Amino acid sequence: MLSAFVNARTNSLVAEGKTEAKSLVGGYHVAFLAAAGFTLTALIIGVGLLKGTPSAGAKQQTMASSE
Repeated sequence: MLSAFVNARTNSLVAEGKTEAKSLVGGYHVAFLAAAGFTLTALIIGVGLLKGTPSAGAKQQTMASSE
């Protein structure tokens, strides 16, 4: 998936007349930013899911205190 970002941005920069080296750097820069965005999104989703789920220890304490 990230290679699609690299290819698209590299081809775009080459079409603008940039050198191949600068185009590749620009392509990988975009891919790195996309990967960081995906990681941040996964982190937010993970934290949200973990906050909404009570731990097994909390469930056992609740059951023990209600007996």
